[in-house]
Amino acid sequence: MSWSVINMMRSGYLMPLFYLGFVTVAFTSFNLVALGDIGVVMAVLYIQL
Repeated sequence: MSWSVINMMRSGYLMPLFYLGFVTVAFTSFNLVALGDIGVVMAVLYIQL
């Protein structure tokens, strides 16, 4: 299961979101729940657009 997620993240159109996640974690002090909430909101917005 985890390999399929990693292979999915190697898609070119998802890499900016992958790097944005690393930058967000590096420069903020959000906990995992807050990051999960932000991720859900971003996913819904991404699907709607």
